[in-house]
Amino acid sequence: MKNCVLSLLFLVVANSALAQSNSDLEKVVLSEKTFASDAQRIGFRDAFLKYIADDGVLFRPGPVNGKKFLSEQKDSPELIVWNPTFADISSNGILGYTTGDYEYFPEGREKGGSSTGNIFRFGRNNPTVISK
Repeated sequence: MKNCVLSLLFLVVANSALAQSNSDLEKVVLSEKTFASDAQRIGFRDAFLKYIADDGVLFRPGPVNGKKFLSEQKDSPELIVWNPTFADISSNGILGYTTGDYEYFPEGREKGGSSTGNIFRFGRNNPTVISK
């Protein structure tokens, strides 16, 4: 009977942890999809400024403060269209990443001339940033 109670307790705790993990993963995917949609609607630079954390880092080619770097850039017609095809989070739910294909339009979608590739983004799973 003791083993049965312990097994049941383990299943309840494991199920709770899995539900939390799935919820965190869903937040990461939703955030990425919203970010990608905003990038198409308001532009790449402005979407990054909206979503990047104050201490977020971009590599240009070395690490720079992302918010400062983007704030100093001129707005441009360039457009990156992407959609996450795979996402995962760390077991503690703090770090997450997404990956997927992208299409890049250096002069905007209207002028054509695109290239394609794979995008990989990672960061802290921070609900206050996700809900922006």
